[in-house]
Amino acid sequence: MNIKLKVNEPMKLKRISKIVGTAAVLFLIRFSAIAEKPDVLMIAVDDLNDMLTVYDPANPIKTPNLERLAARGTFFTRAYCAAPICNPSRMAVLSGQRPTTTGIYGNHEVWSQILPERELLPQFFERQGYETVGTGKILHHNPRVAFDRKHYPLFQQFQPMVSEYQRLPFGGERRINGMTAENAPRMRSPLYDWGPTDEKMIDEDTVEYAETRMAEPYATPRFTAVGIFKPHIPFWSPPENYAKYPFQTLEEPPRPADDFDDIPQGGKDFQKYLGFQFDYVTNHPPESPGGIRAMIRSYQASADFADEMIGRVIDALDASGRADNTIIVLWSDHGFHLGDKNTVTKHTLWEQANRSPLLIVAPGVSIPGSRVDAPVSLVDIYPTLVELAGYPVEPSAEFDGESLVPYMKDPSRPATEPELMTLYPGNHAIRSADYRYIRYADGSEELYDQRSDPWELTNLADDLEYAPVLEEHRKWLPKHEAEQGIELREYERKKREAEARAQAGTLSSDAAWIKVIHWDMETLTDDGLIQNRVTDGPYAACHLDPGGAMMFEDDEQAHVLRFDGIDDVAQSVGNWQGHKGVRISMMVKSESGAGQSVILGTANSFRINKVAQAVRFNGLTAGQRNMKEGHAGTIGLVPGSWMNIVAEYNPKSGKLLIQCGKKSGSAQRTSGDVLTGGGKPLLIGRALNTPFKGCIDDVVIEVMD
Repeated sequence: MNIKLKVNEPMKLKRISKIVGTAAVLFLIRFSAIAEKPDVLMIAVDDLNDMLTVYDPANPIKTPNLERLAARGTFFTRAYCAAPICNPSRMAVLSGQRPTTTGIYGNHEVWSQILPERELLPQFFERQGYETVGTGKILHHNPRVAFDRKHYPLFQQFQPMVSEYQRLPFGGERRINGMTAENAPRMRSPLYDWGPTDEKMIDEDTVEYAETRMAEPYATPRFTAVGIFKPHIPFWSPPENYAKYPFQTLEEPPRPADDFDDIPQGGKDFQKYLGFQFDYVTNHPPESPGGIRAMIRSYQASADFADEMIGRVIDALDASGRADNTIIVLWSDHGFHLGDKNTVTKHTLWEQANRSPLLIVAPGVSIPGSRVDAPVSLVDIYPTLVELAGYPVEPSAEFDGESLVPYMKDPSRPATEPELMTLYPGNHAIRSADYRYIRYADGSEELYDQRSDPWELTNLADDLEYAPVLEEHRKWLPKHEAEQGIELREYERKKREAEARAQAGTLSSDAAWIKVIHWDMETLTDDGLIQNRVTDGPYAACHLDPGGAMMFEDDEQAHVLRFDGIDDVAQSVGNWQGHKGVRISMMVKSESGAGQSVILGTANSFRINKVAQAVRFNGLTAGQRNMKEGHAGTIGLVPGSWMNIVAEYNPKSGKLLIQCGKKSGSAQRTSGDVLTGGGKPLLIGRALNTPFKGCIDDVVIEVMD
């Protein structure tokens, strides 16, 4: 930054130095440098679409505080996200780079592993001497994906957001909208809820923290980020907000029955990806708690509540006395469909999922009450704030966006180029002033004239009259796309494999083994086969953890995988009972408590139990029931750690060998079969008294050659 003194003429400086001396001049220089650095207040909102009165007074969702903010600065009426998904959109804002540059395309990419050294927006200001403070939802709210870099934290001080559905007493049987795991198995997450509640919202915690920090005195310039979670699902709101949107005046987007007749398969596939949500709400009476009109009403009330929270943040800034020297930027990470395109989420390349509010107040730069109608991108925010704060936008930053300062000085300025949106590799939308063009990875296309068809009901891609328009938009498709970065499941899998390797041991065996079964939990689930392996209870209570392992976490004894020895193995290797050795191995993480079993056999089998950290076998003599590793203690599962468990029976020696991590032991079999229980199934993830609570993956069954 080139600091210019307000008293920089030689004669004035000479007079000052004569009066107050050199020390006073140095103080004035330092004071001037601090005073010229503006504070920055960034407000990030979640899932806020364009059905707001700040866009048009006739729109249904009342946003007086957004309008109040727009009156102070510049409102970008056609701002678009880089990706219509939380994680990639937010990382595009914070990094100044699109998914096609970073490789962060979805909610499952672990950004801290993909961008380990990238200087993100708050860190740029920290390098300039700013104090950086954050609260609420700035990163994606899933802490397994969006955890910060320990060596390079995003903020100097940060109050994280506790997931609302974890804190409030809803979910399960207490959902407001009546959903349960039984009547809506694909919406069993407590996120899928909506309606009025008297419970305190987490955004109130976020705003209270922001109010406290903004009220305190501070000497250095400050970058403050406030993340408002609403109107993200669950669409909860206080009753007074809900009452503002009665069913009698509720407006719904158009939803013609033939809307999908001209949509190519690529578009239909994205709608189908989360289409079960639309199917659920449209299969209920519209104004019933689970119906689509109740859901829309709840979204509108939740957005209304978010506007209230924004108003409180603005009030806190005004009360601090620093508003005249504060740059304010407010943005939403993407939009949201409310039934249009048979969709009640984002995750599409259509207009409603990608258009979102963007407002910037920059004292002395933005024109109060101005509106910019040219298409711009949220990826432009980073370079814009750099320039507004008085710093050069360096080419080495490799921003994909451009500073919006020229638009703030001249709101009628036309766009320099259309904007790009990306939904996973190969799927892109181009938004120009008049058209939205979509190209899917399979090569299929859509084209909509936004001037006459704002709800995108007529696809013009096959109309020869629009061939030149198609060609013009195609040239803005990205020429290069980064490979998709490491996803959470891969990251978690690598972590657990490394953890298991650190505890690994080796069983001694002279046998050659033939693999006949390999249960990869993610693959089984994707293939729809896992349901056939779950016995005595609903599949809904068994689900994959973020790393793709099968998680058992319910309080019932009903959630097990079943291994039918005869049916599953004999088909591959013939009759092996009584003379074929068997080995079973798996990755296991036990979470809590004694009295758990990860493997349970029947009368002639065994189980790996966590009773007093011991491995217990059935069908052995009394003195052999609890196997110990010599003088080193019992063999057991280590809570909270991934371990590799191997158990084998060798009929030549008549011994059972067992290994949990580095611990191993053996016991002599007297007679009978191992692992099969005389042909009865072996159950994985079940105990006699309490269930196994934890995760398993990569179950491998082998037989002796």
